Amino acid sequence: MRETRPVLTKEPGWYPDPQGVPQVRFWDGDTWTDYTQPFAPLETASHGPTTALADYPYLADANLRASDGPRTVSTWTPAPVLVPPTSRAPGRRRSGLVWWLVGGGALVVTILVVALGALGTGDGDAPVGADPSPSSTTTIDPIAVDVEARGTVPADGELRSTLEVTTDGAYLVVATSDEDVKLTLTPAGGTDPLPLPDDRGTVLADHLGGTWSDPGYYLHLTAGTYDVVVTEHDALQTEVTVLVEPATVVELPLGVATDVTVADYLPTVVSVPVDAAGTLLVDARAADPDAQDGQLTYDAGGRITSVDDRGPTLAGTTGGAEYDPLAEVPVEPGYAFVVLEDLFGASGTFSVTVTLG
Repeated sequence: MRETRPVLTKEPGWYPDPQGVPQVRFWDGDTWTDYTQPFAPLETASHGPTTALADYPYLADANLRASDGPRTVSTWTPAPVLVPPTSRAPGRRRSGLVWWLVGGGALVVTILVVALGALGTGDGDAPVGADPSPSSTTTIDPIAVDVEARGTVPADGELRSTLEVTTDGAYLVVATSDEDVKLTLTPAGGTDPLPLPDDRGTVLADHLGGTWSDPGYYLHLTAGTYDVVVTEHDALQTEVTVLVEPATVVELPLGVATDVTVADYLPTVVSVPVDAAGTLLVDARAADPDAQDGQLTYDAGGRITSVDDRGPTLAGTTGGAEYDPLAEVPVEPGYAFVVLEDLFGASGTFSVTVTLG
């Protein structure tokens, strides 16, 4: 029989590292992140004459006279007070200019904000609220499917290219960089970019490589030309690699239980055609619940999210085992993609049913 593991339902915040390391790790509400920090130092509360009555309440009722002479009161050592770390969620890789200045025993945090330029109102000025144009643009040769394209994103600028797709189908679209880049893919002549998540997340980074903040996910592309734009979140210059390659997927019909096989340490990508906006309920049930532990990863409105166990409560109302995943995936008309894998890398079969609500 498998070892029973608790279902984590904590609010986002800092918690003891589940890997057993003497530190705290940030839980974002869905999964453990890569953010860690040491336990906070112990601080000792200050006690003395001004806190005597609070520390020793019986002194207030004592009838002491000067002739009584000195009276000995047993001393005690206050328990150490553990100061917890801040529960503020970590930001992106670079969060601005924060200088820590220590002096006179006090910690001073100085945030320097420099505003450059001003909004004009005369002729020739950009309208209020308009997106500023990048100061520089780098253009590289057109990107071919299944061929890595490399280029430089200039500081405070963007890298541009085009992508030519000759066959309709599912594709994996990724960008990799040492910095925090954003990739947009827009049909030529259009204004609305395709829904490509900004970050691939830790689960997909384990399978695709790169880091959690590199963009990348699965899209259904039709034959045609696409405009490709890469920018850096903090306007830094960086090298970037872009790759668009055909993806092997299992297409699932709505409302029909379908067996999906997962290989050792390899995820299986399923796609679902959707003709209306709504929420997909993806129910994956292991053929052998004692040996398998499924996990579903999907795009939840631009944020890569993973779901592991449905827990005993939902299992009692929806069926399936408590370790079987059950995901609610927000969708728009088109194709929805969900990544199915075994949490511990085991091979096996899952019965997957998808319904649209």
